[in-house]
This record gives sequence, C-alpha cells and structure tokens, in this order.
Amino acid sequence: MDLSNFNINNFLDNAGKTLGLDKFEKLLSRVSKLPVNVFAEQCLRHRFQGDAPCARCSDICPTKAVKFEQGLEINWSECLECGICTTVCPVGALETTLTNDFLLAATKKVADVNQTVVFKCAKTSCEDDASNVVPVNLPCLGRLNEAVLLGAVLFGAREIHLDTSDCRECEVTTGINVINKVVQSAQELLAVFGKEIDILQGSWEVGQEEAESPLDETSKPGYYSRHDFLVSVKRHLMVGGAELINGRIEPYISREESFFSYHLPRHRELLLLVLRKLGEPSLEETSLLNIPFAQLEIDENCNFCGDCVMFCPTSALKKTERDGTGSLDFSLSSCTDCGLCQSACSVKAIKIVDKFETNLLLETKTRPLAGYKVLKCDTCGQEFGSRSPADTCHFCRQRERKLSGASILTNDG
Repeated sequence: MDLSNFNINNFLDNAGKTLGLDKFEKLLSRVSKLPVNVFAEQCLRHRFQGDAPCARCSDICPTKAVKFEQGLEINWSECLECGICTTVCPVGALETTLTNDFLLAATKKVADVNQTVVFKCAKTSCEDDASNVVPVNLPCLGRLNEAVLLGAVLFGAREIHLDTSDCRECEVTTGINVINKVVQSAQELLAVFGKEIDILQGSWEVGQEEAESPLDETSKPGYYSRHDFLVSVKRHLMVGGAELINGRIEPYISREESFFSYHLPRHRELLLLVLRKLGEPSLEETSLLNIPFAQLEIDENCNFCGDCVMFCPTSALKKTERDGTGSLDFSLSSCTDCGLCQSACSVKAIKIVDKFETNLLLETKTRPLAGYKVLKCDTCGQEFGSRSPADTCHFCRQRERKLSGASILTNDG
C-alpha cells in the first residue's frame, strides 16, 4: 500500500463524517446548560443524613435559591447565576459550568499579554480609557477562588485588580463578602511563598477599543461548549456508576468501603498544582485563620472507631493497620476545612489547631496523627484500636454502661 500521500487529518475528517460525528457536534453546540452542576451525593448534609452543620451555599446565596428540603437542590427560577455557591462549597457538591480550568486558561491568556490582570463582573459598566488591559469578565467576581488568583501570579502577573466598583449596589448582595475572603486567603498564601503581589479592589476603567475578554463568548446565554458537556456527562456517569456498583455489592464489603464516594474538588486540585509550581514556602509556619486548610490534632478520647475516616469527603483522613499496630493518618493538603470529621466524632476527640507547618501544603502523603494497638474484643470478637491494653472495645463498653444504667433504674422502680 502506497502511504506517501496519506494525510491523517483528512482521514480523520472523512471518518468523522462517515460516522456522523459532525452532526453530533452540531447537536452538542445547541445544548443549553444550567449555570451550576449539582452533585448532591457529595453534600455534607447528604453524607451525614442532614445532621452536618454546613449550610455555606444556602447562607451565601443572595436569593436563598439553594435549598435542602429534599436533599441539595437549586430553585432555578430564583437563581441569579452568580455561581458564588460553588466558591464556598468545600467539597465540590456544587460546581459551576464555567469551570476553574477554563478560568485559569483565560487568566493565562491575559497574563501572557499584560503584567496587570483585571477581573471584572460582566454587569459592570465600562467607560472610555486609554488602557490596553483586557479584563477577564465573570458572571460575578465571587466566582473567583484562590487557585485562579494565585494562577495569575504563576503566569507572570505583577498586579491583580478586581473591579468591585458596582458590587455594593449589585443584586448579588453577598458577593463582596466572598470576594473579600478569597482575596485575603490568596494574599496570605502568597505571603507563605514569599510573593509580594498586590491584589487590588476598586474601580477600573476599561477602554471600548480593546479586544474581547477571553470569557465573553462563554458568557452568552445558552452557550455550552462540547468540552463542558462531555465533562459533565462523564462526571455524572462516574458518580452514578459508583452508586450503582456500591448498591449491588454492599452486602459483601465493609461499611467503610461502600457507603460514600470520595472526591477532591477540582478547585482544590488546581490550587495544589499552582502552589507546587510557585516553589518552596519561605515561611516555616503560618496561621490557618483565613486559609482554606485545616490542621488536626487527636486527643486521648479517640477510640479509633474510624467514623471520621468514613465520613471525610476528600480522604484527608485514613486508617493504616499492619502487624498488630495502626495509625490514624491525615493529609493537610487534601483537607478543605469542611468540619465533618468533628461532627462525626462521637467522643469529640478531633481538634483544629491554629497553626501548621507550611511544607505540609506541598505534601501528597498522609502523616500519622495518633497510633494504636489492634486488639480483639472479648465480648463481640471484633478487632478494635486502643492506645492501652483493653479486653473490650469502645462500643461494647458503651453498651454495658447503658445496660447497667437501665438495670439500676429498674431496681429503683
């Protein structure tokens, strides 16, 4: 066969037309989208059967369109499409269709041309200006997160400006609160890595003669990129498939393995990627007050039941057992400070500390928080963890105390 004139691009184009993929692309280009993807199975309230204290998305929503009446859901008739609920969600239960990957790509496109990167709400009015800076337009500035702001620095920005001139009068009344928190967090993370970059807020005048923002096309109503659509389908299939498999084989595997899916939100993955590319931290220790991570400590009340491990949505907590010993391990970089481990702990043994070693931000492995011995309960025969020698597990001791209390009440009666 003579392949001297073979052209792979022409071959693929012809093959695509033969299979009808060109018509499929046109179909996908007409698909409309909702502004936010809802993954209710990731919601902390879903994981903890409604008892989790988290209501960040509902609290921050300016119209209270985010509800929990029948699980996590959004009343689209009330939604302003600002997307700030996706910024505050610590576990990725709400993800905007304007993906963080796309935001970073748009930011890089601007930073490649200008050392000043301007982020602007699409509703902000423009006035004539001699500036050549092209803004990154967003549905709301509250859609920004630390990954995008630090990404601008990584891409070469010397100054970052958020045009918040219209935020006080905006219908998204809570947006400015999200903006302020994210900016403060980003500045503290930059300080950890020794980056002195100004993140400014206020009015920014934009000239009418400049090029379109990299996000202008995707801000049009009804726009749904094929990539967005396929990513969304893939995510839903993976989640649905995991639930289906778990439902079928649940009787044959442990509770810890079958109850939940575990997922590190994409904005956290991107933040860690950016932090690792910024270099080594210049500070050895810093406060956790405004940074979206948490450092944990385990006190002597811990009975190593594993509930915190099971409920942790990002697998930041793990149990490791080998040769009669075990440890409760923790990864700070995977922790999104959702607080579910504290809610799940029946003995309140988990404490959040104020400071942490900054090198932990870049670590991918877990570190031991507490060690224990693996013992066998004389009452139920199950293995359990304990720091000191014991004959019965925590649950049997707890049941014995309850039964003892019941018999005392019966005798008194």
